[in-house]
Amino acid sequence: MSVHESEIRHLLKLLEIYRGNYQWLREQYAMWGGELAPLIIVNSLGEAEDSIAETMRKLQSALSAVYAKPVVLEELGIPEK
Repeated sequence: MSVHESEIRHLLKLLEIYRGNYQWLREQYAMWGGELAPLIIVNSLGEAEDSIAETMRKLQSALSAVYAKPVVLEELGIPEK
């Protein structure tokens, strides 16, 4: 397995974890009725969004290195959220 392949697999696994956490936090936020949600949930949602965005940037960069050209993840059917 190449270095790029293992990095891409790692990033995809992280993305799966971060998206799962994000989804759970969204459910918790909705359960509290939005504005009444505890601050920890609100802050964690922001952190989860940041983690997803950063992982997407890293994944896009890794894929661009493999293909030696710019890769846009949305064109590959990988939405940010």
